[in-house]
This record gives sequence, C-alpha cells and structure tokens, in this order.
Amino acid sequence: WIKDYKLSEYSGSVHENGMEVLCSTIMDSPDPITLIATGPLGTVAGALKMNPNITENARFVGMQRA
Repeated sequence: WIKDYKLSEYSGSVHENGMEVLCSTIMDSPDPITLIATGPLGTVAGALKMNPNITENARFVGMQRA
C-alpha cells in the first residue's frame, strides 16, 4: 500500500527530527507526560541526550519484551 501513498495528501504534520519533537512536546506541556514505549528506544535515548531535563516533566513506562 505504501508505494501508492502520496505524502503531499497527508493532512497531518510531518517532522524531520523525532527527538526534537519529543523534547519540545514534553517540555512545553503544562502537565506531566507519560511516555509509553513498546519498541526500540533509540529516539527516547537521543531525546535524553539532547535534553536531559525532559525527565522533570515526564514519566517513562517501558514495555520491552513484555
């Protein structure tokens, strides 16, 4: 199905850097965020390296190998 998909027709947002979006979403939230991860943690690890302060406004729940 993906070969016929046209990204230009997608009405949502597309971001180039998931780590930056994750950091800004967590830091800009007026309420604490619960981040639930069910797969590889590369983006989460990168976000933590980029801005370790995200831990102040987020709770992490990992479901790896559950």
